[in-house]
Amino acid sequence: MEPYPPAVNWVDMILELKDIHIPKAVVSNFAPFVHVDGMPWPEKAKPLIKDGWAYISENFITESPNATPARTDWYAKAHLGWPETQPMIEAWHIQDYGDLSMFRNVSHWDAGNIL
Repeated sequence: MEPYPPAVNWVDMILELKDIHIPKAVVSNFAPFVHVDGMPWPEKAKPLIKDGWAYISENFITESPNATPARTDWYAKAHLGWPETQPMIEAWHIQDYGDLSMFRNVSHWDAGNIL
């Protein structure tokens, strides 16, 4: 089964960026790492994890109330094998996300709109 949307070839991406010595991460809502039927596809994440890529989960609770940082962190760890995650949250709703101190870092989506 192919994922939806069609997945990036992560092995090719890793090889293409190998000589660029910067921290690398995937930012997604898990779509590239699930089968069409919604079942997790951890094999897609394994090359990235092995190469040290981080996972930044999209957490837009105004669009999906269940997409909390704690839930997406659990899913990424339990079903895909990432050792840790970093949530990306809506900057203008930061108060709605509660305590984010369990995460090493937090990204803020579209923070420019509130400044």
